[in-house]
Amino acid sequence: MMEDIEVLLAMMSFGMYGIFMIFYFIFIFGMIAFQYICIWKIFVKAGVEGWKSLIPVYNLIVSFKFIGLSPYLLFIYLGMFIPFVNFIAMFGAIALNIIYYIYLGKAFNKSTGFIVGLVLVPGVFQAILAFDKKSVYSLNKEETQVVI
Repeated sequence: MMEDIEVLLAMMSFGMYGIFMIFYFIFIFGMIAFQYICIWKIFVKAGVEGWKSLIPVYNLIVSFKFIGLSPYLLFIYLGMFIPFVNFIAMFGAIALNIIYYIYLGKAFNKSTGFIVGLVLVPGVFQAILAFDKKSVYSLNKEETQVVI
């Protein structure tokens, strides 16, 4: 009799865990979908077709072009796949992400405080950038040819 209760309690705990995991994955999927929507809207504000934000590496190439960075900087990310170089490339990738968000903020004429927020909490500030009516892409074609 006591063993049946223990089995029943174990089954209930696994069931609760399963329900929790289902809600967790729904939440994560919703966050990822929302992030893709935000990036799509940022691309559209920059005058680029939104579907280009859905293709994994191509979206970085396009976004680097429209914020004024050289797409060749993406080779820094390739260093992450080379053994013994990947540790150094990791710091390069972190620096490149910071540079990316700085240039993204400057491309939309944002203040220094907003750019700091974009670097520290990119998901929230990209959403603000995407859905704010006052955020307007401000680089012209000559400025987007900047190469670091």
